[in-house]
Amino acid sequence: RELVDNAHARNIRLIFDIEGNHWGSQHPTFQEAKQDPNSRYHSWYKWIEWPDEYWSFFAVQDLPEVDTQHPEVRDYLFRSALFWLNDVGFDGLRLDYVLGPPRDFWTELRAVVKKANPDAWIFGEAVESPETVLGYNGRFDGCLDFILAQTLRDTFTVGVMDAPALDAFLHQHEAFFGCDLQRPSFLDNHDMDRFLLRAKGDVRRLKLAALCLFTLRGQPILYYGTEVGLSQNYSFHLSESEGMAECRQPMRWGETQDEPLLAYFRWLIQMRRDNPIIGQQTRQTYHVNGISNTLVYGYSDDKNGRLLAVALTLRSEPQQISVTLPHLAAPHPFKLAPLSGDILTLSAN
Repeated sequence: RELVDNAHARNIRLIFDIEGNHWGSQHPTFQEAKQDPNSRYHSWYKWIEWPDEYWSFFAVQDLPEVDTQHPEVRDYLFRSALFWLNDVGFDGLRLDYVLGPPRDFWTELRAVVKKANPDAWIFGEAVESPETVLGYNGRFDGCLDFILAQTLRDTFTVGVMDAPALDAFLHQHEAFFGCDLQRPSFLDNHDMDRFLLRAKGDVRRLKLAALCLFTLRGQPILYYGTEVGLSQNYSFHLSESEGMAECRQPMRWGETQDEPLLAYFRWLIQMRRDNPIIGQQTRQTYHVNGISNTLVYGYSDDKNGRLLAVALTLRSEPQQISVTLPHLAAPHPFKLAPLSGDILTLSAN
């Protein structure tokens, strides 16, 4: 509560990560159900052979699944969500592993949450196909865009896509989802190798990917430490690694932080705030070239004469291009350093 109060005093909103599919094996209801088959909580869980075999999250026995079809389980989970939102004061919910419970569970959760707090923002984690993710439209305000995240990681770290292929993907992706389901996205998170490890420490690639992320419609998410150059020693897939602890290293503080990189992310955040046109208009492509590996896209508000144009190059050599843009009488020149980007903003005001 102290954290929430102090955050709100600084105009910071907080999202609470909540689980609807499973919880820890030390949960008192599970411990009672394991000890007594006649317990009222026995039916809360999915037993294969009581007491030692039961359905669990990805076969992790410390994380038994709960039966979200059970009315008492639903009531318990809904009251938990309302506790964190109303009693403690969080502003929204990140719903973990939404593929587990049936969709009617999430439909009911949304109704409960929105009735209690219409402004609460709820979004889900669904690592699945675009068709499956779109199926949650109307149940959540948004879903994490893992598909975009993987594309940005592959493109800006190892060059899986060139500029034309990236632009084609973005148009197809944006057209498929439309505007109703919000798609917050990211460059790395707690379940994957950090971007800088995949980019072999090349900060230019991180900055270029972040520029793209912050100038697409979905809400940009920063995993802690990415903004100050935090990486890891080994891929968590390697035998010599410490597993998932690799991408969850302690935060860098003080002089250990990459100050120029932090300044760049601060600029990106302010740029995003200053340009709501990103979320209001449809992205347009103004230039794309496979030879120079350059792409210029942006957003134009004809009524108010506003424009935001983003230019980037995926080549390791400097590029100079001249692009025809809305509201400009002559083509605009962009001088791009290797693996870099630039932004042009215009406003009639």
